[in-house]
Amino acid sequence: IGSREDLLVSTIYLKNINLLCEPNDLNGEFLVKVRSTGSLLPCKIIDEGRKVELKSGEAGVSPGQACVFYKKDDFGVRVYGGGWIENAEKYLFLFIFSSISSSLGSNDNLTFDWINFYNKVWI
Repeated sequence: IGSREDLLVSTIYLKNINLLCEPNDLNGEFLVKVRSTGSLLPCKIIDEGRKVELKSGEAGVSPGQACVFYKKDDFGVRVYGGGWIENAEKYLFLFIFSSISSSLGSNDNLTFDWINFYNKVWI
């Protein structure tokens, strides 16, 4: 049994993309929604809509769900397109012990580095 954080997805891959804009309009900060009742999630749209990188993780992302792109403008929030979720990935961050500095007669100093361990999770 894991925590809720273990379920968070940070990258979503889409298929059957339907754009309501030109592919080069998908630059900058976007929002996506992965469930009709879900929140708008800050993200970047990559590869003409085939890849979505979420700014923070989202749980409950599954293949077959719709993923819709939105962007704020002067009039509110506009739909730019979307697609069907094919799969998703998450990142695991692990503390990895990187070095121990010790010498006789002094306290041990432990230094930990964050290592971004990339773990593919095919949902």
